[in-house]
Amino acid sequence: GRYVGGIAGYADGKGSVTGCSVSGQVDVKPTYFTSYLGGIVGRSEGDISDCVNEAVIDISNDSSVATYVAGIVGYSLGDISECKNEQRITTDYNRGIHYVAGISCYAKLIQDCKNNVFIESNSDGYCDIVVYGIGSAKRDIIDCSNIANISNTTGQWSEIYTYGIGCAENNITRCVNIANLYMDTFSYTSSIAYGIGTANKIEYCYNTGDVDNYGIGTATDSVYRCYNTGTCRVGILSNYQECFDVSKSYSNNTFMSEDSIRYGCYYITYPFYI
Repeated sequence: GRYVGGIAGYADGKGSVTGCSVSGQVDVKPTYFTSYLGGIVGRSEGDISDCVNEAVIDISNDSSVATYVAGIVGYSLGDISECKNEQRITTDYNRGIHYVAGISCYAKLIQDCKNNVFIESNSDGYCDIVVYGIGSAKRDIIDCSNIANISNTTGQWSEIYTYGIGCAENNITRCVNIANLYMDTFSYTSSIAYGIGTANKIEYCYNTGDVDNYGIGTATDSVYRCYNTGTCRVGILSNYQECFDVSKSYSNNTFMSEDSIRYGCYYITYPFYI
């Protein structure tokens, strides 16, 4: 179907979805329309809070239509808070543009959410695929963690993007990624991976995962008091302030004094998520 969810395929926003959990398995082949699939809700116009997905999600798509697949909600125009994904997500595509996330492929705000289980996206064809450990937000991503590895594989003439946390138009704040991000690509394929993600400002974030590209990510304004120990090509790229990078990066390392750890995300976020 076009809208598929463990609780509801579509939530119209007249109320909120709160305190729900789902177990079992969601196994779907999308229609010839843009499709939305979530462990809790497929597509939501309202807020979702305090929900847990424990259902395995398997999806295959042979058509070129776009899909939004996530542990909590495929696509939301509301806020997502205090939600967890506790089961694996596996997708298999042949063509088209597709989004996969531990929490939500899109939401207004994502806060206090966790992805705890492996995400795998596979493609043998010409696909553009974006995979988020958490998701993308119109506003902010705050106090979120991804502790499960992500694998993103595609064929030739494709683009793939992989994020330990995700993308936010405003800020990513106090988020942690301790997972490795794996990408397997073929010729004529563009691929980028971020341990944290991209935003206007990234602050008090921590990455320990191994990443092909950026240990933290890129920010329009600044990367502020972030900490990277993962192996990557670029630890903290630019616009950094009071950051600490002890990664085995290949280039552009940013080394600050150890005092920056004491006031940075290590002491603020790490104990809450591990």
